[in-house]
Amino acid sequence: MRQYHDWFDTAIKAGFLNIDKGIKDGIILTPQGVFINRHLKDSVIAAFSNAGYREWEFPSRIAKSSLDLISSLMEKGKGTNFDERIHYIIKGDLETRISQAENPTEALRPSGESQVLPFWSENIQSYRDLYDLGKILLPQKVFRVPFGKHKTLTQFERVSIEGYSLHQTDEHSTSEMFRNIEILRSIIDRLSIPYVYVEAPVWDRNPFNDRILNLRVIADRGTGLLASSYNQGRNLSEPFGIKYRDSENEVCTPCISTFGVGLFYQLLATHLFEDGFIIPPEVSPTQVIIIPIVTGEENRCLLEYVRNIEQELSDKNIRVSIDKEYKQRLTKRREKYELSGVPIRVEIGKQELEQHNLAIYKRWVYEKGQLRKDIISRTELMEHILSSWIEYDAWSRAVTKQKENQNVQLTHSISDIAPLITQGKVAKFYYCGNRECIQRMYGERDNLTGEMISGLVGVGNFLGWNPEKETWEETCIACGTKPTKVAYWSRRVSI
Repeated sequence: MRQYHDWFDTAIKAGFLNIDKGIKDGIILTPQGVFINRHLKDSVIAAFSNAGYREWEFPSRIAKSSLDLISSLMEKGKGTNFDERIHYIIKGDLETRISQAENPTEALRPSGESQVLPFWSENIQSYRDLYDLGKILLPQKVFRVPFGKHKTLTQFERVSIEGYSLHQTDEHSTSEMFRNIEILRSIIDRLSIPYVYVEAPVWDRNPFNDRILNLRVIADRGTGLLASSYNQGRNLSEPFGIKYRDSENEVCTPCISTFGVGLFYQLLATHLFEDGFIIPPEVSPTQVIIIPIVTGEENRCLLEYVRNIEQELSDKNIRVSIDKEYKQRLTKRREKYELSGVPIRVEIGKQELEQHNLAIYKRWVYEKGQLRKDIISRTELMEHILSSWIEYDAWSRAVTKQKENQNVQLTHSISDIAPLITQGKVAKFYYCGNRECIQRMYGERDNLTGEMISGLVGVGNFLGWNPEKETWEETCIACGTKPTKVAYWSRRVSI
């Protein structure tokens, strides 16, 4: 990581890279982005490793028979919203897809099912194998179709992790589905990413899954997929011929539960404010930046004082750096770290050196329109930083809750839903559970224009209902009968 950071800085200064313009047929991740990406990946892997999963890597080149089998199952499904960009690679039609590519931002990835299921089919034999080989973590590689009609792909790192597990019964698979979503929620709550938690309706699922739980990030124009947990039942284990012998030597077909999560772009999108990023200390590559204020000739005593503080924090496992752009204007130096979201800035000049004090600025604490300046003694620094992390956690949770309250609005009238959706809000309402009510809200699709017509809402999408909350209060928003679910409607956006 240090080598990449040094190379990146050298390349920027030499003019080889321009992060404002980007590069042809590729994507630039700054050292900060790479670190955040890796830390998010490590956090997910650590959480699920504690739950019994093991990280595996499989070749991206998949047997055509496996791709064709999954493709045939897809084509048998009715009413599926399965992402066709992923379906292209499932079909194994990669060369044709690349040659026809028009959109330079299109992302493709190998299907996890086409990697994991053939492995299980060949290696699962006994119920004991369900425990030894039946919990797989699969960090996914994402491929990007470059500009124009090329026959090459650009691979770039992105936090996209999938998990697959085998179970003896459908009840066990359902239980694992709920356990996995709670693990994902605990990670996302720590990162203070605002979301809604829904169970997708049966008619809005691809044919692989019996149940789907989704966490959808609350964005400016609607909601985007953040994480999902699935119970696939035996929908894929049977056609792939995955069998095992139980403790009584009977041949059985296992059930499958899966999950998937992508955090990198969702984290950045929800932590960008009007005056720049505010990155959570947990994933920030630099938690504390020290800016020495050197006037005239370099003050050796001051720089030695700064290096000692850096070493002291580093010994306490604080990720700390020193800004060495001594000749740059102080306002520029400050602005750089405020925009990039470094949680704490420490400034040390001649006055601080003489008085053994430090000037502290916390990225999230404002006073009269600018970051508040706190003066503390050097001996208080470590205690101040640790208490600041607790303070940040409380602040970020309050901001997340405020965003959820502002963007998710309860409505009792269908006529209020469309205006909320056009404003980028999420409509929350009571619902009886009948598909006919949702169909009336959607309307019908015009064969000529492809647009929804004659619907009671006519804009946005039904997301599903909160699986934790049942209700018999009020009435169903569509039919007026007693409701059973708290449901959500919004635009679906890509992040």
